[in-house]
Amino acid sequence: MPIGRRWQPGESGNPSGRPKGISAAVREKLDARGGPEALAEELLAALDDPRIKPLERLQITRELWDRGYGKAPAFAAMEGGDPLELTETQEFMGRILDELAERRDAREAPRGAGASQVADG
Repeated sequence: MPIGRRWQPGESGNPSGRPKGISAAVREKLDARGGPEALAEELLAALDDPRIKPLERLQITRELWDRGYGKAPAFAAMEGGDPLELTETQEFMGRILDELAERRDAREAPRGAGASQVADG
């Protein structure tokens, strides 16, 4: 494919990808064995098996968690960017901290002749 060419409407970028119907075939086989509940029971039984290695136990736990509660969102690294926009927040917090430090320093200024009247009120 020439560089810069885009896919035409209806054209696949992965023509020999996963065959159509494989999902339906897997669901059909799973339904024949009791459906998702049976799969969950099998995973839970494996989790309780003392012969299962710790890494396998972790993988089973992760599968159960992902299927039961959804996968944690993944964040892609962005070069030269701040995906969480922390820079702006950090600058704002820095200004607040500077202001608080100035107020603290003004309260803790040494009290000399006449300084106590200014500091007190």
